[in-house]
Amino acid sequence: MQPDEYRKMAEVEDAMWYYRALHRHVTRSLGRRLGAAARVLDAGCGTGGLLRRLAEAQPSWRLTGLDFSPLACELARARTGGEVVQGSVAALPFADAAFDAVVSCDVVCQVADPALAVREFHRVLRPGGTVC
Repeated sequence: MQPDEYRKMAEVEDAMWYYRALHRHVTRSLGRRLGAAARVLDAGCGTGGLLRRLAEAQPSWRLTGLDFSPLACELARARTGGEVVQGSVAALPFADAAFDAVVSCDVVCQVADPALAVREFHRVLRPGGTVC
């Protein structure tokens, strides 16, 4: 995405119907599957809207965001105060079995090799974890 698009996303993400509905659905879905001490990766976190929603709904979860764009990472860090790492979903910079859940919204369809990204999600997922 272009830098201006990230700035626009950061401005509207908390209010726009699409993001609100998506974040509510993901939060509800993960809430049914994860315990109180879950570690969750938002792979392709953009400007951090979902991370904010998850932190509000489940403050005990340990959340990590990842995005390819340095600007998106900067905006997400500023908006969430959380851990945000720059990197690619096709080569996740995390240890095997590091997360209880991996969330990736509107990202895999933009990757040159989607199967590689999905394999990476499963590599960093703990046994019995969930991809959403």
